[in-house]
Amino acid sequence: MTSETREAILAGVSRSQHGVFRRAQAIEAGFPPSTIDDLVRRGVWTRVGRGVLAPAGSPVTYRRATTAAVLSCDSAVASHECAATLLGFRYLDTHPIVVTVPLSSWNRLEGVVIHRSGDLMGEHITTVHGVPATAGARTLVDLAGVLLPGRLEMVLDSALGRGLVEMPDLIRTFNQVARKGRKGVGRIRPMIAARGEGFVAPDSELERRFRAFIERCGLPTPAAQLPTWWEGRLIGLADFAYPHARLIIELDGRLGHTQLLDREHDNLRDQLAVAAGWRVVRITWRQLHRHPDQVVELLGAALRSGAA
Repeated sequence: MTSETREAILAGVSRSQHGVFRRAQAIEAGFPPSTIDDLVRRGVWTRVGRGVLAPAGSPVTYRRATTAAVLSCDSAVASHECAATLLGFRYLDTHPIVVTVPLSSWNRLEGVVIHRSGDLMGEHITTVHGVPATAGARTLVDLAGVLLPGRLEMVLDSALGRGLVEMPDLIRTFNQVARKGRKGVGRIRPMIAARGEGFVAPDSELERRFRAFIERCGLPTPAAQLPTWWEGRLIGLADFAYPHARLIIELDGRLGHTQLLDREHDNLRDQLAVAAGWRVVRITWRQLHRHPDQVVELLGAALRSGAA
């Protein structure tokens, strides 16, 4: 292979990667290791990352720095504020170089923020301007762990409003990775609940909000986790109930479509409770969050009719 050929091959690789290339890519293009070392020693090429090189004097851009960081780490993708910058999200206050790597990776790079993740799925990754990066929905979920609530809400609304992220994708991604202890879950959860269908709220959070809602609205305090029976058979524990009014309140964190078996189970419990002389009111996260006045009116009317 002639020197012109190998230089042309490497130039093509470099152009596709914002002016940087791996040492291994230079070798694949036909450059002997000794030649690479000599070019670096003479200052023709410069090191811009772990095993990553660039022609000396080439323009230093945000995309170049991001690509160098991604190429320097094992199975890395741009993420968090860095992915958000590449995707064109607005209202970020800082633009650091941030990558996410697998849990097994222990890379460290000066000037680069590295997150380790065990739940980064293939569908969470895309390519933006030639740079592997987290997709918009995953980026928003990740940002919840590093941005303050006010800033996060601005970025979220802008991304949704400009069509950079679709709500179904955000809901699906959140439900895939949300777990107890994951940083930012509690921060973005109410924002998602207020904006779209299909969100599943944890029982404990929904119950906490309902208790606070009852107290705030001045409604009587209901019994919690009340056993309900039908013909000597335990139907289940009602989330909340007003025994004097024979009124059961079930909280439902599922705002959109749910599994058929779940719906059938809930319907059967409601039917058995009605057969035992109870009335059942189901209140969703969405109702509690968006239409609290309607919930107050509904419960007030149900209590009055039950006491009559």
